[in-house]
Amino acid sequence: MKKINILFILAGIVLMGLISSCDNNDHKDLPLSLKLNNTTATDSVFSGESCTISGVAQALGKIDKIQIFKSFPWNNGTADVEIAGFGIYAGTAAYDQIADTVTNYSFNFTIQNIKTTTNLRIQLTDKNGKTVSVNYTIKIRQSNIESYLKFYLGGADSGYYSALDADTGTPHGSASLSDPAVVAVVDMFFDFGELANYDLDGTRFKDTGTRFAKTLFSSTDFDGFKSDDAFKAMSVTLNLVPIGAGDVVLFQTKSGKKGLLNVISMTSPTGDLLVSLKVQKE
Repeated sequence: MKKINILFILAGIVLMGLISSCDNNDHKDLPLSLKLNNTTATDSVFSGESCTISGVAQALGKIDKIQIFKSFPWNNGTADVEIAGFGIYAGTAAYDQIADTVTNYSFNFTIQNIKTTTNLRIQLTDKNGKTVSVNYTIKIRQSNIESYLKFYLGGADSGYYSALDADTGTPHGSASLSDPAVVAVVDMFFDFGELANYDLDGTRFKDTGTRFAKTLFSSTDFDGFKSDDAFKAMSVTLNLVPIGAGDVVLFQTKSGKKGLLNVISMTSPTGDLLVSLKVQKE
Protein backbone atom coordinates (compact mmCIF):
# COMPACT_ATOMS: atom_id res chain seq x y z
CA MET A 1 0.00 0.00 0.00
CA LYS A 2 2.85 2.35 0.87
CA LYS A 3 4.40 1.71 -2.54
CA ILE A 4 1.08 2.55 -4.23
CA ASN A 5 0.80 5.82 -2.26
CA ILE A 6 4.34 6.76 -3.17
CA LEU A 7 3.58 6.09 -6.84
CA PHE A 8 0.50 8.32 -6.65
CA ILE A 9 2.55 11.09 -5.01
CA LEU A 10 5.26 10.83 -7.65
CA ALA A 11 2.65 10.86 -10.43
CA GLY A 12 1.09 13.96 -8.90
CA ILE A 13 4.44 15.75 -8.78
CA VAL A 14 5.13 14.88 -12.42
CA LEU A 15 1.65 16.06 -13.44
CA MET A 16 2.06 19.34 -11.58
CA GLY A 17 5.43 19.80 -13.25
CA LEU A 18 3.87 19.26 -16.66
CA ILE A 19 1.08 21.73 -15.92
CA SER A 20 3.60 24.27 -14.69
CA SER A 21 5.76 23.67 -17.76
CA CYS A 22 2.81 24.09 -20.13
CA ASP A 23 1.72 27.26 -18.33
CA ASN A 24 5.20 28.77 -18.61
CA ASN A 25 5.47 27.82 -22.28
CA ASP A 26 2.05 29.30 -22.97
CA HIS A 27 3.15 32.58 -21.42
CA LYS A 28 6.42 32.59 -23.33
CA ASP A 29 4.62 32.01 -26.61
CA LEU A 30 1.82 34.52 -26.18
CA PRO A 31 1.32 36.20 -29.57
CA LEU A 32 1.97 39.94 -29.89
CA SER A 33 1.03 42.35 -32.66
CA LEU A 34 1.34 46.03 -33.45
CA LYS A 35 -0.94 47.57 -36.06
CA LEU A 36 -0.36 51.18 -37.12
CA ASN A 37 -3.14 53.42 -38.42
CA ASN A 38 -0.59 55.49 -40.35
CA THR A 39 0.95 54.69 -43.68
CA THR A 40 4.14 56.41 -44.79
CA ALA A 41 2.75 57.23 -48.22
CA THR A 42 -0.07 59.39 -46.84
CA ASP A 43 1.37 60.62 -43.55
CA SER A 44 4.62 62.21 -44.56
CA VAL A 45 4.85 65.85 -43.46
CA PHE A 46 6.13 69.22 -44.54
CA SER A 47 9.31 70.48 -42.86
CA GLY A 48 8.68 71.78 -39.34
CA GLU A 49 5.39 69.95 -38.88
CA SER A 50 4.58 67.20 -36.38
CA CYS A 51 3.41 63.65 -37.07
CA THR A 52 1.18 61.57 -34.82
CA ILE A 53 1.70 57.83 -35.01
CA SER A 54 -1.24 55.81 -33.73
CA GLY A 55 -2.32 52.20 -33.69
CA VAL A 56 -3.39 49.22 -31.63
CA ALA A 57 -1.14 46.92 -29.58
CA GLN A 58 -2.48 43.42 -28.99
CA ALA A 59 -1.36 40.57 -26.78
CA LEU A 60 -2.84 37.38 -25.40
CA GLY A 61 -2.22 38.38 -21.81
CA LYS A 62 -0.87 41.47 -20.12
CA ILE A 63 0.84 44.28 -22.02
CA ASP A 64 3.75 45.84 -20.17
CA LYS A 65 4.84 48.84 -22.22
CA ILE A 66 5.10 50.48 -25.62
CA GLN A 67 8.21 52.41 -26.62
CA ILE A 68 9.28 54.45 -29.60
CA PHE A 69 12.89 54.57 -30.77
CA LYS A 70 14.50 56.95 -33.25
CA SER A 71 17.45 56.17 -35.48
CA PHE A 72 20.41 58.53 -35.11
CA PRO A 73 22.97 57.53 -37.78
CA TRP A 74 25.66 59.71 -36.17
CA ASN A 75 25.17 58.24 -32.68
CA ASN A 76 28.44 56.29 -32.51
CA GLY A 77 26.94 53.29 -34.26
CA THR A 78 23.95 52.93 -31.92
CA ALA A 79 21.05 51.57 -33.98
CA ASP A 80 18.37 53.65 -32.27
CA VAL A 81 17.60 55.60 -29.12
CA GLU A 82 14.37 55.62 -27.10
CA ILE A 83 12.63 58.97 -27.39
CA ALA A 84 9.26 58.13 -25.82
CA GLY A 85 7.53 55.33 -23.99
CA PHE A 86 5.01 54.47 -21.33
CA GLY A 87 3.96 51.55 -19.20
CA ILE A 88 0.40 50.39 -19.57
CA TYR A 89 -0.51 48.09 -16.70
CA ALA A 90 2.83 47.34 -15.07
CA GLY A 91 2.85 47.81 -11.30
CA THR A 92 -0.88 48.39 -10.96
CA ALA A 93 -3.61 46.28 -9.44
CA ALA A 94 -5.41 46.21 -12.78
CA TYR A 95 -2.30 44.77 -14.41
CA ASP A 96 -2.08 41.95 -11.88
CA GLN A 97 -5.74 41.03 -12.26
CA ILE A 98 -5.85 40.71 -16.05
CA ALA A 99 -6.29 37.12 -17.18
CA ASP A 100 -4.52 35.64 -20.17
CA THR A 101 -7.11 36.82 -22.66
CA VAL A 102 -6.65 39.12 -25.63
CA THR A 103 -5.67 42.60 -24.50
CA ASN A 104 -5.96 45.54 -26.89
CA TYR A 105 -4.49 48.96 -26.25
CA SER A 106 -4.85 52.01 -28.49
CA PHE A 107 -1.83 54.28 -28.48
CA ASN A 108 -0.44 57.38 -30.14
CA PHE A 109 2.84 59.28 -30.12
CA THR A 110 3.43 62.74 -31.58
CA ILE A 111 6.84 63.58 -33.02
CA GLN A 112 7.35 67.37 -33.10
CA ASN A 113 9.17 69.71 -35.51
CA ILE A 114 10.29 67.16 -38.09
CA LYS A 115 12.98 68.60 -40.36
CA THR A 116 14.48 65.54 -42.06
CA THR A 117 13.54 61.99 -42.99
CA THR A 118 13.00 60.23 -39.64
CA ASN A 119 13.27 56.48 -39.09
CA LEU A 120 11.38 55.13 -36.07
CA ARG A 121 10.83 51.77 -34.40
CA ILE A 122 7.75 51.17 -32.26
CA GLN A 123 8.15 48.31 -29.77
CA LEU A 124 5.59 46.41 -27.72
CA THR A 125 6.64 44.38 -24.66
CA ASP A 126 4.41 41.89 -22.83
CA LYS A 127 4.57 40.92 -19.14
CA ASN A 128 7.12 38.18 -19.84
CA GLY A 129 9.55 40.46 -21.65
CA LYS A 130 8.63 39.22 -25.11
CA THR A 131 8.78 42.01 -27.71
CA VAL A 132 7.59 42.81 -31.21
CA SER A 133 8.50 45.88 -33.28
CA VAL A 134 7.37 47.69 -36.40
CA ASN A 135 9.42 50.22 -38.35
CA TYR A 136 8.04 53.52 -39.57
CA THR A 137 9.57 56.25 -41.74
CA ILE A 138 8.41 59.86 -41.76
CA LYS A 139 9.41 61.55 -45.00
CA ILE A 140 9.66 65.26 -45.71
CA ARG A 141 7.07 66.25 -48.27
CA GLN A 142 7.75 68.87 -50.94
CA SER A 143 5.09 71.47 -51.73
CA ASN A 144 3.51 71.14 -55.18
CA ILE A 145 2.08 74.65 -55.30
CA GLU A 146 3.56 78.09 -55.90
CA SER A 147 2.46 81.00 -53.72
CA TYR A 148 2.22 84.62 -54.87
CA LEU A 149 1.23 86.66 -51.86
CA LYS A 150 -0.34 90.13 -51.51
CA PHE A 151 -0.33 91.84 -54.89
CA TYR A 152 -2.83 94.23 -56.47
CA LEU A 153 -5.23 94.09 -59.38
CA GLY A 154 -7.39 97.05 -60.34
CA GLY A 155 -10.73 97.88 -61.94
CA ALA A 156 -11.77 100.85 -64.08
CA ASP A 157 -11.17 103.37 -61.27
CA SER A 158 -7.83 101.96 -60.14
CA GLY A 159 -4.25 102.58 -61.13
CA TYR A 160 -3.48 98.85 -60.92
CA TYR A 161 -3.67 96.36 -63.79
CA SER A 162 -6.83 94.35 -64.43
CA ALA A 163 -5.46 91.33 -66.33
CA LEU A 164 -3.65 88.45 -64.59
CA ASP A 165 -1.35 85.64 -65.64
CA ALA A 166 -2.42 83.25 -62.86
CA ASP A 167 0.27 80.68 -63.63
CA THR A 168 2.96 83.13 -62.54
CA GLY A 169 1.03 85.66 -60.45
CA THR A 170 1.83 88.47 -62.90
CA PRO A 171 -0.64 91.37 -63.53
CA HIS A 172 -0.82 92.99 -66.96
CA GLY A 173 -2.23 96.36 -68.02
CA SER A 174 -4.04 97.57 -71.11
CA ALA A 175 -0.88 98.91 -72.73
CA SER A 176 0.62 95.42 -72.93
CA LEU A 177 -2.50 93.54 -74.05
CA SER A 178 -1.72 94.12 -77.72
CA ASP A 179 1.43 92.04 -77.34
CA PRO A 180 0.76 88.48 -78.61
CA ALA A 181 3.12 87.09 -75.97
CA VAL A 182 1.01 88.71 -73.20
CA VAL A 183 -2.25 87.70 -74.83
CA ALA A 184 -1.06 84.09 -74.73
CA VAL A 185 -0.59 84.08 -70.93
CA VAL A 186 -3.50 86.18 -69.63
CA ASP A 187 -5.91 83.99 -67.67
CA MET A 188 -8.45 86.31 -66.02
CA PHE A 189 -9.68 89.86 -65.58
CA PHE A 190 -10.95 91.88 -62.60
CA ASP A 191 -13.53 94.69 -62.70
CA PHE A 192 -17.03 95.49 -61.43
CA GLY A 193 -16.51 93.21 -58.41
CA GLU A 194 -16.02 90.17 -60.63
CA LEU A 195 -13.39 87.82 -61.99
CA ALA A 196 -13.94 86.64 -65.55
CA ASN A 197 -12.25 84.71 -68.33
CA TYR A 198 -12.98 87.51 -70.82
CA ASP A 199 -12.21 91.21 -71.06
CA LEU A 200 -14.64 92.99 -68.74
CA ASP A 201 -13.76 96.39 -70.24
CA GLY A 202 -13.95 95.48 -73.93
CA THR A 203 -13.97 92.72 -76.50
CA ARG A 204 -10.24 91.93 -76.88
CA PHE A 205 -10.56 88.62 -75.03
CA LYS A 206 -13.54 86.37 -75.72
CA ASP A 207 -12.47 83.40 -73.57
CA THR A 208 -9.04 82.86 -72.06
CA GLY A 209 -9.87 79.24 -71.28
CA THR A 210 -9.95 79.74 -67.51
CA ARG A 211 -12.88 78.43 -65.45
CA PHE A 212 -13.94 79.38 -61.91
CA ALA A 213 -15.84 78.10 -58.90
CA LYS A 214 -16.71 79.62 -55.52
CA THR A 215 -15.44 77.72 -52.47
CA LEU A 216 -16.22 77.57 -48.77
CA PHE A 217 -12.54 77.97 -47.87
CA SER A 218 -11.69 80.80 -45.49
CA SER A 219 -8.66 83.06 -45.68
CA THR A 220 -7.22 81.05 -42.77
CA ASP A 221 -7.71 77.84 -44.76
CA PHE A 222 -5.98 79.43 -47.74
CA ASP A 223 -3.00 80.55 -45.65
CA GLY A 224 -2.55 77.01 -44.32
CA PHE A 225 -2.50 75.20 -47.66
CA LYS A 226 0.95 73.84 -48.53
CA SER A 227 -0.26 71.53 -51.28
CA ASP A 228 -3.19 71.08 -53.65
CA ASP A 229 -4.72 68.26 -51.57
CA ALA A 230 -7.79 70.31 -50.63
CA PHE A 231 -8.72 71.52 -54.11
CA LYS A 232 -7.15 69.32 -56.82
CA ALA A 233 -10.29 67.19 -57.22
CA MET A 234 -12.77 70.10 -57.20
CA SER A 235 -14.53 71.01 -60.44
CA VAL A 236 -14.69 74.42 -62.14
CA THR A 237 -17.36 75.45 -64.65
CA LEU A 238 -17.99 79.22 -64.44
CA ASN A 239 -16.84 81.89 -66.89
CA LEU A 240 -17.42 84.64 -64.35
CA VAL A 241 -17.63 84.78 -60.56
CA PRO A 242 -18.62 87.69 -58.26
CA ILE A 243 -16.11 88.31 -55.49
CA GLY A 244 -15.84 90.13 -52.16
CA ALA A 245 -13.31 90.52 -49.36
CA GLY A 246 -12.58 87.20 -47.69
CA ASP A 247 -13.64 85.07 -50.67
CA VAL A 248 -11.44 82.22 -51.87
CA VAL A 249 -12.06 81.42 -55.54
CA LEU A 250 -11.00 78.22 -57.27
CA PHE A 251 -9.80 78.47 -60.86
CA GLN A 252 -8.25 76.32 -63.55
CA THR A 253 -6.24 77.97 -66.31
CA LYS A 254 -6.04 76.96 -69.94
CA SER A 255 -2.71 75.30 -69.15
CA GLY A 256 -4.59 72.91 -66.85
CA LYS A 257 -3.25 74.23 -63.56
CA LYS A 258 -5.67 74.64 -60.67
CA GLY A 259 -5.27 77.27 -58.02
CA LEU A 260 -6.93 79.46 -55.41
CA LEU A 261 -7.25 83.24 -55.36
CA ASN A 262 -7.87 84.78 -51.93
CA VAL A 263 -9.51 88.22 -51.94
CA ILE A 264 -7.84 90.07 -49.07
CA SER A 265 -9.51 93.44 -49.65
CA MET A 266 -11.41 95.42 -52.28
CA THR A 267 -11.80 99.21 -52.06
CA SER A 268 -14.77 99.17 -54.45
CA PRO A 269 -16.11 96.98 -57.27
CA THR A 270 -14.08 99.07 -59.75
CA GLY A 271 -11.24 99.96 -57.37
CA ASP A 272 -8.17 98.29 -55.93
CA LEU A 273 -8.15 94.54 -55.31
CA LEU A 274 -5.54 93.04 -52.96
CA VAL A 275 -5.17 89.28 -53.49
CA SER A 276 -2.95 86.28 -52.80
CA LEU A 277 -2.63 83.36 -55.15
CA LYS A 278 -1.66 79.69 -54.85
CA VAL A 279 -1.40 77.58 -58.00
CA GLN A 280 -0.18 74.10 -58.90
CA LYS A 281 3.42 73.82 -60.07
CA GLU A 282 2.60 71.16 -62.64
